[in-house]
Amino acid sequence: TDFVDGDPLYIDGQGTEAGQQMAYISGSYYNPGIDNAGGEADAYKDEDYKYEIFTKIEGGSKFYFRSEFSDALYTLSNNGSKVTKIESADAAEAPVSETGIYRIRFNIATGSAYVVSVDKASHFFCWTSKETEMTYEGKGVWVAKDLNISLVKTDWGFDERYKFRFVIGGVQQYYGRMDS
Repeated sequence: TDFVDGDPLYIDGQGTEAGQQMAYISGSYYNPGIDNAGGEADAYKDEDYKYEIFTKIEGGSKFYFRSEFSDALYTLSNNGSKVTKIESADAAEAPVSETGIYRIRFNIATGSAYVVSVDKASHFFCWTSKETEMTYEGKGVWVAKDLNISLVKTDWGFDERYKFRFVIGGVQQYYGRMDS
């Protein structure tokens, strides 16, 4: 079976969170949202990508992405800017030099790829501006331990506004708020 854009892809290789599925980005999946000033929240929204994963990678590890329905394998170039099809896992590249949490995005059709470090993740409660740092648990999951949110009653109901604040490649961006 040939690979079709949108087919599930999984990261694999030594030093990865092998078996973690990438998200396929479609119009219904992703909205960069709105930041505190009403502007676009995703500083990277103009990148050309269809697949995205947040994952931990050991520096210097050769890794690749495998298809669920075909024998297609893909790797990123050494500098992380291109995605290419490879014939075997032995042809995988090692685009990250330091161990860390990374957001990887790519578009197989155009060959564009982006690898950037995730420096921080936190829960942000809008009403109080309280920020609670989260720890990375693995396979794209962060946890805020001992977090207790007390909703505040206002004239218009309870204030339930919260979002997740990430620092990605040194740039702050928000996730979680899908409307104004």
